[in-house]
Amino acid sequence: ETLKCEDRSLDGCSKGALEAFLGLHPHRKRDRCSVLAKHLGSAASDDATTQAKAAPVIDTRFDVNTPIPEGSENIVVDGKRITDGVLLTAQDDGFAFRNLRKVTSIDTLKQLVDDGLDPSTPAFYAAAVLPGHPDIRNKETRVQLVADRNRLDTEGVGHVGWMDTCLAYGKQGASSNVVIPMVLPPIKGKEELPRISNVVLLVHPDDAERISHEHVRKNPRFNLAFGDSIIGTMDNKLWKEHRSHMNPAMDVIGALADVFPLSVEISEQYAAKLHPMAGTVVNIHEHLMATAMVQLQKALFGMTDEFTDKYNGPLRQLYTGENGNPKRGDMSKYLADLLKQINARGDTFVSTEQRAEQLAATGGITGTGEGNPVRGPLGEVLLNSDMTPEIKFANAQLLSFAGHDTTGNTMTFLVWELSKRPDLQKRMHDEVDALFAELAHEGRSMQYRDCHKLPFLTRCTMETLRLWPAVPWGSHRQLEHDDWVTGPDGEKVWLKAGTPYMPVNWVRHRNPDLWGPDVNEFNPDREFEPAEIWNGKPFAAWNPSSKRFSPFTYSPRSCFGMNFAHMEIRTVLAHLFRDFRFVNSSINPPSSDYLGVTKFGTLGPADNVRPPDVRPGDKPGTGVASKKLGCYVHVELRR
Repeated sequence: ETLKCEDRSLDGCSKGALEAFLGLHPHRKRDRCSVLAKHLGSAASDDATTQAKAAPVIDTRFDVNTPIPEGSENIVVDGKRITDGVLLTAQDDGFAFRNLRKVTSIDTLKQLVDDGLDPSTPAFYAAAVLPGHPDIRNKETRVQLVADRNRLDTEGVGHVGWMDTCLAYGKQGASSNVVIPMVLPPIKGKEELPRISNVVLLVHPDDAERISHEHVRKNPRFNLAFGDSIIGTMDNKLWKEHRSHMNPAMDVIGALADVFPLSVEISEQYAAKLHPMAGTVVNIHEHLMATAMVQLQKALFGMTDEFTDKYNGPLRQLYTGENGNPKRGDMSKYLADLLKQINARGDTFVSTEQRAEQLAATGGITGTGEGNPVRGPLGEVLLNSDMTPEIKFANAQLLSFAGHDTTGNTMTFLVWELSKRPDLQKRMHDEVDALFAELAHEGRSMQYRDCHKLPFLTRCTMETLRLWPAVPWGSHRQLEHDDWVTGPDGEKVWLKAGTPYMPVNWVRHRNPDLWGPDVNEFNPDREFEPAEIWNGKPFAAWNPSSKRFSPFTYSPRSCFGMNFAHMEIRTVLAHLFRDFRFVNSSINPPSSDYLGVTKFGTLGPADNVRPPDVRPGDKPGTGVASKKLGCYVHVELRR
C-alpha cells in the first residue's frame, strides 16, 4: 500500500499509507491524512500509528562513534528536534522507491485540482495570452498533456520536450514563450495535494533575463523536497538571509583561495587513481562524480577521509537511483551524521573573522591559497550561523546534491567532447603542459592565481555549459507582480502576479537564431559575447550570463556555488589532461542523436552500456525506461 501511495495511485489506500506517502508523522497534523482519505474515498485506518510513536530520535551531538538507529525519522539538530516530517522524508521516499514507483496514472491525475481551468487564476490568464496546445482548456486534454510530460521527465528527456513544445506551438521558433500544464507540489501548510497549473516556458531572449532579475520568488516546485533551503524557500526575505550567511563560504579572495591547496591535493589523488586504468576503457563519469563528491565533502564541508570514504559511493548511488538496496531513511541518516560531524569538528574550522585576524597577525597575502588553509567553509556556516535546525538540515540536504552533481556532469561532458576532437584536446594539452612546466620551474604546486593561466579551458568550460547546461530548466519561479513578456506575434502581453514560469536554459542555449547554424556542435572558438566569457578574461568571480546564456541562472538568485565549481573544474581537469589523453569509445551513443538524460532534474551523460532503469506503469506494457548515467572513454597515459 505504501508503494501504491508513493507512486500516487492513491485509490483504496489506508490512512496510514497516505501518511507514508506524504511523509507525515501521526503525532502532527493527522487531520491532513483524514482530509486526504475523505477526498480520495479511502478507507481510514490507523495502521501506522503504533510504529511511528516508537520511532527513535537521533541527536547529532552524540559521540562520533554512536551508531545511528535503523529506521529513524526524527532528528535533533543543535539540541532541537526537527518535527517537519515532509522535510525529513520527501527525498528519502523518492530515493528509496524511485524505481519501484509506478508512472503516475491518468486516473490519479484526474483527481487533482487544476487551477489552469479556473478563470480567476493567473495560470488561466497566461493560457489566454500565450500560445500552447490548441485544446489546453479541455480537462481531458490537459490531463493527457501532463501524463505525457511526466513520462518524458521519467524517461529523462523532458528537456528535449521543451524545445519541441516551443517549436510546435509558437510562431517565433525556439524564441516562442509558450504555456504548458504541469503538476506543482502542494505548498506546505496551505495545500494538501499537488495541483495542476499552467507554467510559462520563458525562452524569448528579451524576457528571460529581465524577468529573472526582477522576479526571484520560487514557485513550490522544490519547496517540498528541499524545504526552506536556499533553493527551496519561497520567502524572499529568508532567501536573502541564506545568501548573507553563505556568501562568505564562497569568497574567492578568502575561503576558496584558502581551500585551493586541498582541492589541488584531491585532484592529484584522483588523477593518480586513473593511472592503473591506462590502456582501458573507463566510465569517466563515475570517476569524475567521485572526485566531485570528495571535493565537496573535504574542501567545503571539512569532513575527514573516513567520513568521505564511508559515504562517497553509497550517497552518489542514492542520488542516481543505482543503490541496489535503498531504504527509507538512508538520506536522513547521512544528513544527521554530516551535521553531527560538523558539530564534533567545530574547533577545526576557521571562521572568516578568525582568518582575517590570522592574516593581519602574520602579514599573509590574501588570495594566494598559501598559508593557513580554511577547512570546511560550508561546515563553518552550518555550525555557526543562526539558521533554524530545520533550515540547516534542508541546506545540508541541498548542498550534498548540488555541490557535486552539476560540476561532475559538466566535467564529464567536457572530457567527452574533447575525446571526440583530437585537435581541440591537443590545444588543451599544450595549455596545461605550459602551466605545469612553469610550476615545475618555480618548484610549487598549482595555486589559485594559476586559474587565470588557462584561457582555453575557460572557453571549453563555457561551451560545455552552453551545449550541456547542468540545470536545463533554469529555475522554477513565479511573477511577484504583473509584468509583460513577448507574445505570439512579438507584441507585449501582460501576465498576472503569481504566474509560474521557467527561464529554460536548454532552449535558449540551443536556439539557432541566437547562436548560429552550428548551435548543436561543440565549438569553444565560437564568438561569445563579452558578458558570457568574463569580458575575455580567463577567470573571474562574477556570473557569466547574457540574454541567451545563463548556465548558473540569472542574478541575483543565481547559483551561489558557482565560484567553487569554476575553481574545481580547473584543478581537476588541469591535472587529468596533464596526465592523460582521452579517446571516445564507440560504445557511447552516436553524437548525432545524443541529448543526455536528466536525473533528479540535472543533465548528465546517458549510459549506452548498462541496462536502463524501468519504472512500471499502472497497466502492463505502460512502464517507462530511463537510461542510467555513464560515459566511456579510452584512457591513454601521457606521463
